[in-house]
Amino acid sequence: MTAALANFVVGVTTARLLGPDGAGRLAYLLWLSETTAVFVGFGLASSASRFVAELSGQGHPGQAVSLARWLYVRHLGLASLGALALCGLGLWHFGSLAEAGTWVCFSAGFFVNASGTFYVSYLTGQQRFDVAARISAASSLLLIGGVVAGTACLRLLGAVLGYLAGSMPAALLGLRFLITGREDFLIQPHLRKRCLKFALVTWLASLLSVFVWSRMEVFFLERYSGPTAVAMFAVGITLCGLATRVPLLLTGALLPHFAHCFGAGDSSGIKRTYAAATRLTAFMLFPCSLGLAAVMPTLLPYLFGEAFIPAVPTAMVLAAFSLLAFSSVGSALLYGSENPSFIAWSCALGAVLSLGACLLIIPRWGSFGAACSRSAVQVAMVGLGAWYISSRLACPFPARATGRILLAAVLSAVCAFLLAHNVRGPAGVAVAVRIGAAAYLVAVRALHALPQQDCNALRLWIEKLPVPVSSLMARTVVWLGGAE
Repeated sequence: MTAALANFVVGVTTARLLGPDGAGRLAYLLWLSETTAVFVGFGLASSASRFVAELSGQGHPGQAVSLARWLYVRHLGLASLGALALCGLGLWHFGSLAEAGTWVCFSAGFFVNASGTFYVSYLTGQQRFDVAARISAASSLLLIGGVVAGTACLRLLGAVLGYLAGSMPAALLGLRFLITGREDFLIQPHLRKRCLKFALVTWLASLLSVFVWSRMEVFFLERYSGPTAVAMFAVGITLCGLATRVPLLLTGALLPHFAHCFGAGDSSGIKRTYAAATRLTAFMLFPCSLGLAAVMPTLLPYLFGEAFIPAVPTAMVLAAFSLLAFSSVGSALLYGSENPSFIAWSCALGAVLSLGACLLIIPRWGSFGAACSRSAVQVAMVGLGAWYISSRLACPFPARATGRILLAAVLSAVCAFLLAHNVRGPAGVAVAVRIGAAAYLVAVRALHALPQQDCNALRLWIEKLPVPVSSLMARTVVWLGGAE
């Protein structure tokens, strides 16, 4: 959650300080960093998370650490190549000293971020989410302070330096793999083969998913319409990240959990977790996404400034269809079960559709066309994934419960939209959020959208929160389940 808030704060700050043109240039650099990380990462970070979890579940923690160290060295080598490539591209393409300095710092930030990403993946495999949370909090504080101060003083170069500072905590902790000694456990050849095969297939799937789930539209917008169009698209993505971050945080533990169950041979546990996690993710994600779309005409200009009013229709489409992120549960199941090949070939289909849509739609319709084409392709991919998991992995998709949750979220969004439209300003947004939330809870209860076992699971999780908050939330969850 701290990372989502930090990204939101820096997104708003850079948009106001840099304006649409400068914010678009920064968004293009961030997209280039993310895309390059996928190309040079070779799926090693995902492989570390998956196999560290499996080895830990089998009672071999020493081998898990040795495997992570073995992968980390290779990950750093690939990250170095990516950083050199980015630096060379910037120095070759831009002639001025200021722009060259920006690209040098940008390349250094890419390397630091890649190192930190691997260490967080290792912690995920170890299911050390408490340590990951502390790292995220420290990184968020550095990110906000660095970007705000850097942008105010050095404009785009300062923003790049701020992002570099935010990546430092995880990267420094990741150095433990280089300084804590040698590999104490022999990694069996068959394990290395499985690990590298999984990394290769995951890498291919990630490359192809860049066209479907990443911000590939940024490349075409920058080429056909310029940095301003990129900014109009990017502000919608920024707001969507805030709406979807909390529900998706709860799915971050699913890949190691599914891998743990896979290692233990617990197929029934995998089926139960998939169905329950899909319902609960939808329960939290759907109202956030549709509610954000409902208040977007008022919220976006208030946060980013009047210069970004043209981005409202694009942001509404992106926010509404960000509910498709509930499919991350299914992705975690496919990766955790060591079965990512479907993701690879389905993303190949999605890449073809996405590229065709970008080439045909973006030159004419700009950022709004990019949002619509992106959403249409993602709908097709989510439907295909749900069919595969249900028919081939024998894990039925909870369609009836998810449909009721969606209906409740739509009713809530309609209420929020009407209120935000008639009561202008921040006060209207605040009232719309409260009334929309109340309408959603009433609709969920009336439609019996949440099964009792899911309410029990939510209540157990809520009881870990501070008492004043958990008491009210626990009573609400009991009421949602049908109790008076």
